[in-house]
Amino acid sequence: MARSLDPSVQDQLRLETFERKFDVKDFVGLVSEKLIAQSKADSGPFDPKPFIRTFEAAVDKLIAVRKDVQAKTEQMEKIVRTTEREYSKKMSELNKGFEAVGQSFSGMESKMNEVGRTAIRIGDQLESVHQQRQRAQAAHDLIDYYNQFARDDTTRIDSLKKEGGKDGRRKVAVLLRRLNVVAKETRENIDRYCEKFEKDVLHLFDRAYRKGDPKMMHHCAQTLLDFNGGASCVQVYVNQHDFFINRVRETNNMEEEVWHTLPNPDASPPTAEAGLRDLFQDIRTTVGQEAQIVQAVFPNPPFVMQVFLQRVFAQSIQQYMEQLVNRGASISDLAFLRILQLVHQQTSMLVEDLKAYEVASVMPRSPSDMGDLNLTLNAAPTSAVTTTAATVSTMLETSMEELFVPYTEGQRYLERESRSLGELYAAHLAAFTRYHVRSILI
Repeated sequence: MARSLDPSVQDQLRLETFERKFDVKDFVGLVSEKLIAQSKADSGPFDPKPFIRTFEAAVDKLIAVRKDVQAKTEQMEKIVRTTEREYSKKMSELNKGFEAVGQSFSGMESKMNEVGRTAIRIGDQLESVHQQRQRAQAAHDLIDYYNQFARDDTTRIDSLKKEGGKDGRRKVAVLLRRLNVVAKETRENIDRYCEKFEKDVLHLFDRAYRKGDPKMMHHCAQTLLDFNGGASCVQVYVNQHDFFINRVRETNNMEEEVWHTLPNPDASPPTAEAGLRDLFQDIRTTVGQEAQIVQAVFPNPPFVMQVFLQRVFAQSIQQYMEQLVNRGASISDLAFLRILQLVHQQTSMLVEDLKAYEVASVMPRSPSDMGDLNLTLNAAPTSAVTTTAATVSTMLETSMEELFVPYTEGQRYLERESRSLGELYAAHLAAFTRYHVRSILI
């Protein structure tokens, strides 16, 4: 049966009341203000029924308001998801458009280069037979000038420009044009071969990785380190690691006893969670094995360990942590704070354990680089090792800090903790308040 409410009470039960600063005591006082005045004006015995009817009706109205808010929230979430999908689709289309434009420019550049080469070939074909000696001499001069530029020696071409007059300047212009074409074509050929060489070595590394051949893997890693630093080889190794494949953990497999304990303020907070414990144990075991493999395979093990551990934090730990924290937040603020503290404590212990796998060695790129390395170490014998040893530790501290930034940034954590304390105080004082009210009524 619908209950009628006083218009002033209905005004307090609108959604706008809860959008601004809200206080429970003030709200209850405003709802019962007229009832208290009427009760005082009535000389008879205290009648609680008007209060009961009013608050029952108010509760029904608040439930309706909550349903409306929930419906609006779900609708807005649907709109956001739809908008995100449209945005992703548009970005994908734009990326395809940019790729097409880039390919068009590349094709245009190739055609322009081909036109230039064709023009040179046509010019060469039009040369008469009696000019063959001059062409041979010009080719000899071109190679000579090219070698001089490689040695940063421009004495001869400067002399031709200054002493040759107008004809000399024209010859210099022709020489520079030809040198520019030769240098450009040479660079393009070298770049294409470099790309092919890197792909071949990466393919060889991948085959050795699948066969479990550490010697060939080390050879490929050392080769790519000498070639371009070896970053692509490290990425291939990390991306294909079994630890990152099909390791999506779900909170459905977690022990439910933990989630019954978390929101209970009278129960001690749990010190462990089965899924998190298993994940961290897997990480410890895997990193221990990888530390040995990395030192045997890669000539730059500190860098490889850093990339591997960054992937562990950014993928495995962060994904499972988000599941834990989101489930805690859906239960209560206290559950959120407790699970966040549990994850922080366990992660800190994991970080301290992983620091033991720091690799403080500095490997030269190749035997030919040993002289330069010795000069560097003799100039700074302690700082080089210290810097290398601190790399993994610094990365671990930074990765752990980044895990918790979304939950502690600004005043987020303090606001959540204050809200939880307010809820706990209100729950503890509820019994006293009820007793106090009953004693007044008696």
